[in-house]
Amino acid sequence: MEVLRLVSQFYAIIAIPVFIFCGFRLRNQRMAMEKKKKNKVSEMFPELSNEDLKLRKTAIINYQNMYLNTTFKRGIQMLLTVALLTSIIGALVTSMLYQDFSTSFLFIIALTFCILLLSIIAPSSQKQAQFWENYLNQHPDNPLKIVLLDREDVEKITAIRKKQVINFMVIELAFLIFYVLYF
Repeated sequence: MEVLRLVSQFYAIIAIPVFIFCGFRLRNQRMAMEKKKKNKVSEMFPELSNEDLKLRKTAIINYQNMYLNTTFKRGIQMLLTVALLTSIIGALVTSMLYQDFSTSFLFIIALTFCILLLSIIAPSSQKQAQFWENYLNQHPDNPLKIVLLDREDVEKITAIRKKQVINFMVIELAFLIFYVLYF
């Protein structure tokens, strides 16, 4: 049992920060891809002001949520978002007001689990690309001013998202092991 505790301590002290660092690195790669897309939009539609770009982004998100996600998926996303906020508030309240770190750790586990589920049920980059290609075929005038990324970029984003999901799974497992052994 002592060996298991030492291994879990090593895992908690070394592995969790490494996976968190990898998560930030993946996020930065994804942000670089989004910046590339934003630059492409600016090149194709230079007449759009910052306000127009914000309205365009809102319209695209609303259109995608309405037609790409099913009603059931939208409901699940809303439920998970509420659970995510509850986990954050619960972790803060139990750790600051009650000094109960075992309960706050459970809220942190629930938080990472909600993030994991949200990232799993989100539509894949390939599915989104196919959805927008169909949109452009149906609406050649392109009222939403959609700009598609190259297939290579879509595959890179898909690979990044898969790595992020695996990263969250490992972190979730680490938190669960740490909780079981110490609380």
